[in-house]
Amino acid sequence: MNQTIFKVLIVLSLGLGACGNSSNDPASSSASSSSSSVHKSYQYSSNGCDTQKQNFDGADAESVNKQICTALQDEKLNHSCAQDLRELAFKSQCPGQTFTPVYN
Repeated sequence: MNQTIFKVLIVLSLGLGACGNSSNDPASSSASSSSSSVHKSYQYSSNGCDTQKQNFDGADAESVNKQICTALQDEKLNHSCAQDLRELAFKSQCPGQTFTPVYN
């Protein structure tokens, strides 16, 4: 549990849009200099329940961030896992919005 909290603090301090990927980070992003596409992903795990890796691609960071804000609230997509961690990421990534879990 402490390890999970530590990972969340790292994500919040670096932001979901931080450069550089690490297999230990729950969120990562990359942008190719040869194209204008943006790729970001996240994966959260809590109490043995894992969201699995969620990948997002778009023409720019703004469109990808919108996708992530929607996805973080989607309980089905995230297997109803790590809602507390997803809410923390949402608050960091989606300022001015309210986290509202969506059950499809």
